[in-house]
Amino acid sequence: MDIKRAWMIPLFLGAIAAGMAACGDGGATTTGGGNPSGTGGGNGGAGGNGGNGGAGGELPECMDKADCAGSDTFCGEVTCNNGTCGVNPLQPAGTVLPSQLYGDCSEEQCDANGAVVKAPKDDDAYNDGNECTVEMCADGMFMQTAKPQGEACAGGVCDGGGKCVGCLSDAECGLNKCVDGKCVPETCSNMMKDLTETDVDCGGPTCLPCADGLLCSVSTHCKSGVCASVDGAPKTCQAATCMDAKINGTETDEDCGGDCPPCGDNLTCKASTDCASKVCMNNLCAAPSCTDAVQNGDETGIDCGGACPNACP
Repeated sequence: MDIKRAWMIPLFLGAIAAGMAACGDGGATTTGGGNPSGTGGGNGGAGGNGGNGGAGGELPECMDKADCAGSDTFCGEVTCNNGTCGVNPLQPAGTVLPSQLYGDCSEEQCDANGAVVKAPKDDDAYNDGNECTVEMCADGMFMQTAKPQGEACAGGVCDGGGKCVGCLSDAECGLNKCVDGKCVPETCSNMMKDLTETDVDCGGPTCLPCADGLLCSVSTHCKSGVCASVDGAPKTCQAATCMDAKINGTETDEDCGGDCPPCGDNLTCKASTDCASKVCMNNLCAAPSCTDAVQNGDETGIDCGGACPNACP
């Protein structure tokens, strides 16, 4: 190469670099060429702004009824129409549901919109079977009051507090005394263990039964109905259990109800929780049915599945 022309090489390379930068820039045309030293290309133009996306419409509430809250009932079925959830009434307003809960002073009905609503039913008062109480409903509210003192009941009179007792005062017991609603000899309240008593003022043939832990001879001497010897010690009244074959403690029938396992059908109860069927009517556990508004028997839901004719939702 001619040494005299070597000074042209840097200028030539700078021109090539400037051209390549101009070709690769998608913006405006560059200004200014490379300087004689071959450094510094033209500034690229600013890129264009992207277009704004179009505003989308509101999403539908549902695509089908499975997207909607709630479930089908006797009164109405859930619907999804034109992307909106709703309920299609299936019964006329005021139609009474076939399943009703006993004793809650109300009745479930259908309204005009296909919903289930409660209406007061004042002849649906829960009856606990106690002769000395009165149960009633007023505008859908349950109320219980005690019968007046002295009103007759099986085995005696009402004490005014909802309990049937044998006496109210000593005057009704002749030569005896009225203790805890029962006429007993005066010796049963003298704070001494008399000859016929098994412990102080209790047990024996005439006094009231003894409390747990007190001496006894037979089961009738004990409030729990259980008199036993433990580890060779003298017989004493034992605390109630759910396996002693007696009605004691909080039980409503033998070894069931209260704090014990629920009772079977037709056994005595005070509340629905005393019954395996969860239904206590007129002091007895009712058998499961497909119209009692609770899940019992072999049902897989409330009054559906199992032996009931209706399949559960």
